[in-house]
Parts: sequence; structure tokens; C-alpha cells
Amino acid sequence: MISLTDKEQDVISEIVLLSNTPHFLFKSMIDSGIPYDIKARYSRSLIMRRLKQLSTKKHPTAQDALLAYSLLISLVYMSPSDISELDIVNLNWLNWYSTIREIVKAKGTSDAWHQVSLSYPVTASFASDSSDSDISTP
Repeated sequence: MISLTDKEQDVISEIVLLSNTPHFLFKSMIDSGIPYDIKARYSRSLIMRRLKQLSTKKHPTAQDALLAYSLLISLVYMSPSDISELDIVNLNWLNWYSTIREIVKAKGTSDAWHQVSLSYPVTASFASDSSDSDISTP
């Protein structure tokens, strides 16, 4: 079962209380490092399963909201295909859910790692005659 430490809950509570926009909430959560730690501790499938469970809550608690924000934002560190699963999660009871979900989806897509290979011809020779050197050795 996924859970937050007491310290994580305290930090997230403070972030949520101080946040006046979803963008500020998202940035503050990322800056706290908690979503990254969650991604490191739990598998994508466990995070998604817990988000789906939270989406069916009839009477979510404040702790449920803190966990939902943390899990949702932790998905920014997953691959874009993992993030696409958010389309089947409905956390409309969570303030700013739609906006944060879109931020996560956009960041996850734009910040994805891409492998790039470059090849270029070598056009200059770096070999030089040692007698041209001003460097002397004892």
C-alpha cells in the first residue's frame, strides 16, 4: 500500500495551503522532491492502481487529497505512455485536478528523454610537430 511519511504529509499540507494556483502547487511539489521520491519507491502500476482507488472515493479525506496530489504529480517522471493512462482516472473531487493532470501530461511529454545520435566527419588534424611546442619538460 502506498503511503506518505509524516514529514511528507506536513510538507504537502503546507504546499496545498499556500498554493493559490494549480501551477504554483505543481511547481512547489516538484521543488519539494516528494513526487520524485514516490516514483522511486513505488512502481507505475501501483501508483496508477492507487489513483484509480482514490477516484472511487465517495467521501475523500484531507489525507486522500494529499496522497492524490503526490501520486498525480509523481507521474511527471514516468514515460508519456504511462501518463496517458491518466485519461481513465477521474479525481474531479480534487481541486485543480483537471489542470494539474494536463500539466503532468504536457511536462511528461515535453521532458521525455530522446536518444539522439550525431555523426560528423573529422575535418581537422590535431597532430602537431613536437618541436613547435613552447612547453618544455624538466
